[in-house]
Amino acid sequence: KSSPPAAAVDTTAAANQPGPNQLYVNAMDQLRRGSSATSRTLFQELLTRFPDSEYSAEAQYWIGESLARENNVAAADAAYAAVVSTYPDSASAPQALYKRALL
Repeated sequence: KSSPPAAAVDTTAAANQPGPNQLYVNAMDQLRRGSSATSRTLFQELLTRFPDSEYSAEAQYWIGESLARENNVAAADAAYAAVVSTYPDSASAPQALYKRALL
């Protein structure tokens, strides 16, 4: 007759959600399979749910890559620019600058 405490329900729900590492791995897998839109959705979910994750800069970079693969030059440029402006000290920033120059 009694229900579990609300905190237990929230913890269980959170435990069923993928963390930043799993989101990144899943997104990269989709990108490698050629599913640019699906990968982009997963990378965006990572950025939305875990904005300060160690994977955030790379996720933003790969959003740019997925857009570039679809020849969406303007959106790819904006995504690469976001890497540089949001994560200027990341290892992804120089690569994003380079990719912008190639567009």
